[in-house]
Amino acid sequence: MIKLSSQQIQKALNNKAVTKDGINEMLKLTLNALMHGERQAFLRKEKDPTNKANGYRPVKVNGYGRQLALSIPRDRLGTL
Repeated sequence: MIKLSSQQIQKALNNKAVTKDGINEMLKLTLNALMHGERQAFLRKEKDPTNKANGYRPVKVNGYGRQLALSIPRDRLGTL
């Protein structure tokens, strides 16, 4: 894993934000990462040891001027 400082991350985000469709790309990446992290946290607290990550389901949401394709995480038991 690459270790980036907060300054480096901010600079990369600033550079991406000004590109064509950069806001939508950052929104998509951020939402997918948050949902992935939410599933990981959920599964760590899960009481049923047989429940595991089980892929993603696609969904389209409105972004900034266009639709975004997100990947909604699933779990085996469908409790997330």
